[in-house]
Amino acid sequence: MNPFKFENVKDFDQHIASSIPTFADLNYLVTRLINDFSQENTQVIDIGCSTGKLLRSLPKRAHVSYLGIDKVMDPTPTEGVTFIKSDIFTANRENIQNNTASVVISLFTMQFLPFNQRKRFINLVNTLLVDGGLFICAEKVHMNDRSIEAIVQANLLEWKKQHFSDTEILEKTISLKSIMFCQTEHNFHKELLKIGTVENIWQWGQFVCKVVRKLKGSKRCEVQRID
Repeated sequence: MNPFKFENVKDFDQHIASSIPTFADLNYLVTRLINDFSQENTQVIDIGCSTGKLLRSLPKRAHVSYLGIDKVMDPTPTEGVTFIKSDIFTANRENIQNNTASVVISLFTMQFLPFNQRKRFINLVNTLLVDGGLFICAEKVHMNDRSIEAIVQANLLEWKKQHFSDTEILEKTISLKSIMFCQTEHNFHKELLKIGTVENIWQWGQFVCKVVRKLKGSKRCEVQRID
């Protein structure tokens, strides 16, 4: 059995669309939010941008810079977008500065951080955002009722069989088990409250996307500034 690796996927964007039901609907919502909330003289930062498709597809606003960061993939250079192949914690500080982002995106990225790094990640996002800025975050969560979760998982597997073989599904499931750290939706929501107000904008089964709006003058998150 060959271990699943994201960097070995031939068409990653299609792979994700075939792995997460109604992913296109999520992308549409995220695009609208970015367009409406990006501000002049700020950044839009996509953490875990993978191929960079989201940033490339956005209508570009004047005086807004677009930055994609991914530690595994190396997106094709695109006019109007800067891409960095790096871990978010060690990315070049010339490109990432405190209080410069009006929108930060993390779609199914934070779930791969060990639990002891999540607080650091949330703190970092908080330092990047301007007052009133948005953090758009999606991840797979555990349900409180595991019997319901089992039924949802079974339905997800049946849906995936339209796109993948049984062997492909099994290889990916086994490979992700040791590197994906899911938590309950309640705890996911609770940790985002450290930045500001939280709203659910999309969900299919265990896949959830929340939008956090940083409170003006917020003191809710004890952060260490980026040096």
